Amino acid sequence: MFVIDKFISKKEYLKDVLPFEKKSLFFVEISSVMNIVFYSTLITAIFEGTLFAIIAMIYGFNGLLFGILYGFASLIPVVGGLLLWLPLSLYHYSTGDSFGAVMIASYSVLVISLIADTFIKPFIIEYVNEKAVTTPSNISSLVIFFAMLAGLTTFGFWGVIVGPAITTFFISFATIFACLSLIISDESYSKERYGVINLSTKFLGFGS
Repeated sequence: MFVIDKFISKKEYLKDVLPFEKKSLFFVEISSVMNIVFYSTLITAIFEGTLFAIIAMIYGFNGLLFGILYGFASLIPVVGGLLLWLPLSLYHYSTGDSFGAVMIASYSVLVISLIADTFIKPFIIEYVNEKAVTTPSNISSLVIFFAMLAGLTTFGFWGVIVGPAITTFFISFATIFACLSLIISDESYSKERYGVINLSTKFLGFGS
């Protein structure tokens, strides 16, 4: 609760400090991306848990239990599902079932980690953007996907959120600056479209 309260307070502080209206497209875009990240991560975890439940049931384990555990494990950076499939694979190898050990490992790496988490996840992000958020983001699903990966490698677990947030901030600011540089003579359009409040062209570096 402390972390959540701090996050909310920081977010509200940024809304007050930044020179944009609270209902501007700037904040709408950031909110949309954060919702996309949350829902796509949740759906991906459920999807991967379901895939692992299938292989677990095939080899006589409790599919529901291992599917849920894998879903939670997939949220852990770097190791992820390795915490589940490696022990199962080693167990089968220790019992003399080398084929089963190889199948569990291969299925987990190729089908779940490679196909589901790398190739299918961008489509999940795209689907969430179109169907699950109130205001779809204009940022490409691939950009969000790679921002999540970059965030994970740089910031660890919280990078899933921090990476897309930083990317959205950058793209939104770049869009606003580009817009203002092109239509700087039409100040009313700038304010209506991007919620910019009383920003002089001199402050933005577009005027004399």
